[in-house]
Amino acid sequence: MDELRAYAEEVGLWASRQGASPAYGKLLGWLLICDPPQQTSAELAAALEMSNGSISTNMRMLERSGLARRVAIKGHRGHAYEMSPDAMLRGTADAIPHWRAMAGLMRRGIDLVGADSPIEFAPRPVDDPAVRRPDTSLAWQRLRWRAAVPLEEGLRRSIAWFSAEFQVAQSAAGS
Repeated sequence: MDELRAYAEEVGLWASRQGASPAYGKLLGWLLICDPPQQTSAELAAALEMSNGSISTNMRMLERSGLARRVAIKGHRGHAYEMSPDAMLRGTADAIPHWRAMAGLMRRGIDLVGADSPIEFAPRPVDDPAVRRPDTSLAWQRLRWRAAVPLEEGLRRSIAWFSAEFQVAQSAAGS
């Protein structure tokens, strides 16, 4: 199994631990990393070795959650799927009501046992993705600067660098 497929499988396992189907997670993981970013049902089925029915059912769930969307394919009948541009922001922001409900249940539990422990909510920091939405267009307009590599490549390079640094630090700490 190649590295990309292994990643999709890993997201599938994570999804199953969260109560979703593994297929839902595999599709989510694949759409996060696939190239090209638009994938037809047939391409998804081939890449992930999933049935058409499983693709259809789970893509509808991803669409309803706002994490994925259908897009037209130029010059072809039918459609493809891709991640929604704000999928990760939406995925985390949509979790907030669930955490608030959980906090309410925790508060009731504290009241039931007669404890006086407070539950505190801190304001969002200015660098929270829901508060800040980076836009490099101003850098282009004023400085004629653009990123030298695509976002994905930059992330891959950053992760590799941090992993190497972490291993060096662990090795130094172990000596």
